[in-house]
Amino acid sequence: MLSIVLETAIGLALIFYLMALVCSALTEAIANAMRKRAKYLLRGLRELLDDPGDTGTGPSIVAPVAPIVAEQALYSQALAANATTVPPTSAAADGASDPWTTAVMGHALVRPFKEARSTRQKTRNPSYLPARAFASVLVDLIVPDTDGETTLTAIRGHVAALDDSTPFKGALTSILKRTEGDVKSFVSALEEWYDDQMDRISGSYKRWSKRWLVVIAVVLVGAAGLDTLSIGRSLYEDAPLRAAVVAAAANESLCDQDESFDETRECVRSTLTELGASNGLPLGWSEDSRPTTFAGWLLKALGLAITAAAAALGAPFWYDALNRLGSLRNTGPKPKPAKP
Repeated sequence: MLSIVLETAIGLALIFYLMALVCSALTEAIANAMRKRAKYLLRGLRELLDDPGDTGTGPSIVAPVAPIVAEQALYSQALAANATTVPPTSAAADGASDPWTTAVMGHALVRPFKEARSTRQKTRNPSYLPARAFASVLVDLIVPDTDGETTLTAIRGHVAALDDSTPFKGALTSILKRTEGDVKSFVSALEEWYDDQMDRISGSYKRWSKRWLVVIAVVLVGAAGLDTLSIGRSLYEDAPLRAAVVAAAANESLCDQDESFDETRECVRSTLTELGASNGLPLGWSEDSRPTTFAGWLLKALGLAITAAAAALGAPFWYDALNRLGSLRNTGPKPKPAKP
């Protein structure tokens, strides 16, 4: 009895793992297509260096679209920036949108991080910028055209000379007050300041990704008709099906996230199709799987909701669950690890 329950749990964990894989892969593909990591990096820089202003609040019917437009405009502006971009302290930069962010992205130390295709043309803004590079660029922008080594005294003077409207002047002044010794300690403090902001931005990106993951899970689970209650019942009652699913879970060639979205989708599709066609796993919206009563539809909806919620937990969660359940049963080889 206990082994039946354990094998049923392994079977359900496998279904959840496969769905989480394809949902996560699709979410990642969407993020890459929309350049979301690079845009969140730019958002973080803008919040640090430039006043983001009002990107769309108020009664206008287009207000919800305004942040998206502003985000894309900043992305294009940063992509076009180069070493000749007007310095933020120049009079020519007055009235420019996000001048400090643009200047950072156009700096010679940042441009190598812009991804390039085989044509060697810069085609994407970086999705990641090391704290050391950011700190070096900011010091260079604050204290331009320095002859010889930059000193802490020179930095203090240039920060004090910044216009009071410069959004980050207060932050740099506070950092300088806490800085003791030399430029190296100031640069280290800048790196910590930057890392703290990137941690917040990383959290924002994860929340965005989670929302998309939930939406994608609902859509894909509904389209595939993956009803946890129906699948669980079949696994519990059908010993050959249970054995086939447990064997698939212990297979070393089990799908993982080291593959592209197309490869992941094909792997998950073929695995589910084989389990469904050859072993009778209830998948899809066949005539027999469609409820005929209102209560039946409620149970069907509940089963679909459970599957979608489980898939939204992510592949790493279900990979760990498969490992633990497999260890309890001592089924053999573990599935390949999913990327966190």
